[in-house]
Amino acid sequence: MRKRNCWSLIITAFVVTAYSFTEGSWFNSYVSQILGKDKIFVSIMIATSGLVGAISFIIWGAISDNSRDCLGRRKSILILGLLITGILVILFGLSKNYILCLILDGVLIGITSNMFYSTRKALVPDLTSIHERGRYNSIILLIGGLGGVLTYAFVIWGKRDVLGNFTDSTHFRVILITGISLILGGIVVFFTLEEPITNLPPKRSWVKDIERIFSWKHFKEHKEFYRFFLAYLLPIMARYAYYPFMIIYIQEQALNETEVLVYSIMMGSGTLLGSVIFPRISDKIGRKRVVLMTLPCAVMGFLLLAFAQFSIWILYVGMFIMNFFLEGHNSTSETWSQDLVDEDSRGRFLGIVNLTSSAGQIPGVIIAGLFADQLGLWVVFIIAAIFAAVAIPLYSRVTDYLIQEKKV
Repeated sequence: MRKRNCWSLIITAFVVTAYSFTEGSWFNSYVSQILGKDKIFVSIMIATSGLVGAISFIIWGAISDNSRDCLGRRKSILILGLLITGILVILFGLSKNYILCLILDGVLIGITSNMFYSTRKALVPDLTSIHERGRYNSIILLIGGLGGVLTYAFVIWGKRDVLGNFTDSTHFRVILITGISLILGGIVVFFTLEEPITNLPPKRSWVKDIERIFSWKHFKEHKEFYRFFLAYLLPIMARYAYYPFMIIYIQEQALNETEVLVYSIMMGSGTLLGSVIFPRISDKIGRKRVVLMTLPCAVMGFLLLAFAQFSIWILYVGMFIMNFFLEGHNSTSETWSQDLVDEDSRGRFLGIVNLTSSAGQIPGVIIAGLFADQLGLWVVFIIAAIFAAVAIPLYSRVTDYLIQEKKV
């Protein structure tokens, strides 16, 4: 991969990670704390976004597979997605009505954000070989992941009211910074990313490409991919059982500034180290071995967090273990999914992978939200542990093509 392309993807990952944290946490806190809605309303907004996003990802992926212009296949869609979503994010921060927030996040942003989600993920395998893919994914995830620090810093230093909740002005600053970052990211990508415009696969109808997804012949030809699809669904359910509620959990625990800082360091270091170390290891020993090693350890982290209410040290240790191994699984699985897709249909196939994200997001967050309202937020970690544990035997049945290629 050329250096300028690597840096372009890093910048994209930076602003997208900042956006993902804001949309996945601060949007939810805004609805819960500023608009005063119950957690089930947060779950409804997340579920709507997930459903719209699942459909949009596949469509944009298929369109980018078959798009041909002076910038390449995916660059134009990537840039437009960053610019439009940035504007919509700022509008969300200005809204004081739940229905308008639901339309903005659940529908409009659900459509436009997947313009950059689908193209960004497809560009990595487009520009790398299978043997270096884990390394480049780890570099992009490491530096790009610092974008989450940009918006997470407000969790530590954001202004709070007398009850310990973040103020309206803190929420707006985070959302405004996120929107501006997306717009600037789109401008930078326009000038830095160089996508190949020659020797591209033949152009097809993107509508027919989507129709093929639902054919039995397509399923039989790509059965390993669909085995991965099924296994990947459960860790996504685990992630969305706990992640959307974490910023609310921190506020309910009434942690002081020092405790939040330590908590943030444990979470951030675990996430960054896991995303860097495990994809590189998977280049050497295979994706499956890494996934089957990280998931059981992530389950242990979830179970520790379920008892974090009894000791702040359990929270610190559990947060590091869970993030280190879960992010190791996530980044390695993303690389594995890129290995399994065809060169001429990466956008479409990665759209199917994203469908697991949305399909897992909806039941994960709704089940967790219902139990959290009844039993308390601690229960979301138990639910996440169960989902992650069920995925382990399913992953064991998926073929690792990197290991097969090395044997040949």
